[in-house]
Amino acid sequence: MWERTNLSQEQLRDLESQGASKEEIEQKKKELMETALQEGSLYRAIKAAIELNNRERVKQIAERCISESYLHDAHKGFSFLGDREGMLRVIEAQGREGNTYGVEWAVGDYLQVRSENGLYERFHNWANQKNVRRSICFDVSTIANMAYHLAGNYDFGVGIASGGLFSTFIFENFGLETMVAECHRRGKGATFEWHSGSKPELLMGKNIIVFDKDVVTGRTTRRFLREIQRYQPKSVDLALVHNPICSAYGLGTIAENIPPGFRQVYFPSSFNYNFIVKAVKKLEQSLGNGRE
Repeated sequence: MWERTNLSQEQLRDLESQGASKEEIEQKKKELMETALQEGSLYRAIKAAIELNNRERVKQIAERCISESYLHDAHKGFSFLGDREGMLRVIEAQGREGNTYGVEWAVGDYLQVRSENGLYERFHNWANQKNVRRSICFDVSTIANMAYHLAGNYDFGVGIASGGLFSTFIFENFGLETMVAECHRRGKGATFEWHSGSKPELLMGKNIIVFDKDVVTGRTTRRFLREIQRYQPKSVDLALVHNPICSAYGLGTIAENIPPGFRQVYFPSSFNYNFIVKAVKKLEQSLGNGRE
């Protein structure tokens, strides 16, 4: 099956090198597209349709891709068409399959996170306004998914700079009032400092959620919790970017080093993706699509 398709591609390259006309090359691409469809090679089919700028055929192939769970190729087709509803259908399907990477890729493209005035640039500008020296981006889909489930349950969110900043920014876009503090390991302890503009006295008697990327030794988390508890909140929960791992090797949280005192600890794995489209739409609305 693949030999026939590859041979056709070689013939196409030969045509180009031999100076074939534009019409001859386009006709060969059409033949390639139809052959790929007959063989079930949807990747090659949608690639050829996009190169031909045949929007009707791209739409048809993208629909077939999504029905046959070729979701990456379906997203490419809908993205080419600017069909944002189609892109959301792909995100929803990726979520149903539990494909974390697929969801993140599709959500990032949908929200244009890396574009000019996109989500990442807005986050860095937000961090700069708070005079944070270092700001790190993480997966948008996992944090937006957590924010959709959790933001409405709390009175305040408090971010640990710099690892908890991105979560703080996303949760703020879901309507949660936030503040930020610096906390870093030093010697056998950890430093702590509230950022200007933070009013920790407002935490008294409130339900608080703390944001950080992970817990490794637990030193900074322990210090941060102690500082929060000075203001006698009603409850303090913790939301982390990185899921638990079995040891200190690799990227993740060492669950046994999470200090006692948090009522609840959340990880991305705590939530399925059943409502990922609603989460994306809510974030999109808050960001204004990331466009001018």
